[in-house]
Order: sequence, then C-alpha cells, then structure tokens
Amino acid sequence: MAMVFDERLSKQLEANYRKRDFQRRRRLVGEALGLRKGETVLDVGCGPGFYLEELAPAVEPGGQLAGIDSSDQMVELARRAAPGSPT
Repeated sequence: MAMVFDERLSKQLEANYRKRDFQRRRRLVGEALGLRKGETVLDVGCGPGFYLEELAPAVEPGGQLAGIDSSDQMVELARRAAPGSPT
C-alpha cells in the first residue's frame, strides 16, 4: 500500500530534505557512489528529487538520471527539482 502525501505533508517533507543533516547524508551517499561522467542513476523512492538534482553534475554530460516513487505527489516535486529528468 502506497503512502499518500497531501500537499501539506509533501511540502513538510520537502522542507525536511533541505535541512543540514539531510544535506550531509546526501553528500555522503554521493561520495560513496563515486559516480563518473556518462553513468546512469536510477533513484528508487526518489521522494522530492533532491538526490537527482544533486547527483546530476557528477554524471553529466552524457549521463542519465531517473527517479521513481509510489507517490504521485513526490514525483511531481521531483519533476520540479530536476526538470528534464525522466521521473
């Protein structure tokens, strides 16, 4: 069963993702992945798309990013965060 995010909850989650601790975690994950130009990234459970947005410089040019999420609301937020990524 997919979690349902209304607009208020989606915005609250997005605000949390902007906090310093969340940013640090994303940086650590990005470093651990060791991505290179031209690679492909699939973010399963992409939420509001912060990983997609932050990993893009590591794989571009020539790389691809895609995100999927069970929540339509999260996919919409991800589309806004990373326009041009096939979420």
